[in-house]
Amino acid sequence: MKSMLCAVTAAMRLFSLVLCVERVDAERKANANVVVSRSDVAAQGIIRQYVIDPRGEVQEFLLSDGTQVVFTSRVQREVIATMKPGASIRIEGRRYKGVPLVEPDAIINLETAASIQVPSHGEGPVSQPKESLSVQEMRAEGSIEQFLYDRSGQIAGLVLHDGTTGVAPA
Repeated sequence: MKSMLCAVTAAMRLFSLVLCVERVDAERKANANVVVSRSDVAAQGIIRQYVIDPRGEVQEFLLSDGTQVVFTSRVQREVIATMKPGASIRIEGRRYKGVPLVEPDAIINLETAASIQVPSHGEGPVSQPKESLSVQEMRAEGSIEQFLYDRSGQIAGLVLHDGTTGVAPA
């Protein structure tokens, strides 16, 4: 009986997550198509956390207000070295309409004056993966803090209340 109750509870949580994602996606679509606007100050705030992708690379971070800052992995070493969680930063670049997503041309650390010029997502040579990915099933639970979006405005993952990130299958 206890295992059946656990299975029902797990199914209800999954159903609840699906409904929540569908509601958020419907609200986002109601805000029209994703439109990018260029700005000298697209965002400003404090870095809350890095978001690690399935390859173990940092290709984005979150600001304390929930803004998602996405960039190419070609600058991840510079970002990790100069833009630490807790740092106050300014982003010059593009802000997407309808989702809390910013794509920087430059990231400026307001505390140290360090800055990074960020090539656009498709600009420059793309390095080939050195090894194939091995996928390991992992489990996490908790309340959803925020959704993560891709450049097309689709939900691409989520962040749990404890900072755990999950990426939606492509």
